[in-house]
Amino acid sequence: MGMSNGRVAFISEHASPVALLGSQDAGGQNVYVDEVSRNLADLGWDVDIFTRRPSPTDPDEVDWAPGVRVVNLDFGPRAPMLKDDMWPFMPVFRDRIREWVNENNRRYDVIHGNFWMSGWVAADLGLQLGVPVVQIFHATGLTKRRHQGDDDTSPPDRIDVELDVVRIADRIIAQCPAEASELIQDYGARPNRVTVIPSAVNIERFRPVDQLEARRQIGIPDDTLLRCYRARTHAISSGRWLASSTSAMVTCNSCWLAAKRANPISAQLRS
Repeated sequence: MGMSNGRVAFISEHASPVALLGSQDAGGQNVYVDEVSRNLADLGWDVDIFTRRPSPTDPDEVDWAPGVRVVNLDFGPRAPMLKDDMWPFMPVFRDRIREWVNENNRRYDVIHGNFWMSGWVAADLGLQLGVPVVQIFHATGLTKRRHQGDDDTSPPDRIDVELDVVRIADRIIAQCPAEASELIQDYGARPNRVTVIPSAVNIERFRPVDQLEARRQIGIPDDTLLRCYRARTHAISSGRWLASSTSAMVTCNSCWLAAKRANPISAQLRS
């Protein structure tokens, strides 16, 4: 890889690149942490990713990719946890990171917080260590409350914590202009500290293929009407709207809805 450009500490309390995508609370943030850390390593950066140990049998450290190490730390009960239940344990998470940094004599050039809880950890560590903090929220509490209302399960402290992180972070990444506007208008972020960096696509994995060949590989006849939707099944990115809109648009005997789950089982539902 050559000489290192520097070291980055990724903080991502619930979203590890090692997790099975599509499982509980494992989705876009996991992909982001995985892809960005790998690409930073390709550019010559050393990356340590701090996250919660998923189970007692998982190792302390995982050499995830060249230049990328996952550091599993213990906080909270030794059992699966929903991410919304992790907030009370963030001071412990912060202290575990600080202990690991001291024990391993690590010095970082940038701390990168992911999500609001890890943003709090990143902001506090940045102040303690004198290291610049780059924050990405992945989703904000005000936007979630606006769309989910009473169904929002976020801890009541979330929005106040996000306001503090916005105030402290040296740079905030927005993934689209709408998010940048929300950060500036809803959270009072300084415009010169907000940078729009759209999430990209791994074009080696997601690439055009011949349509007929793709249909044959998944066992769908060439002339069948197909609606395809890819997302996790939860309240925001749910496919229920697709099923209802498809049934409103067309009634036929050969309309397929293909669903891909987190495990090897896939469902093909004929309408």
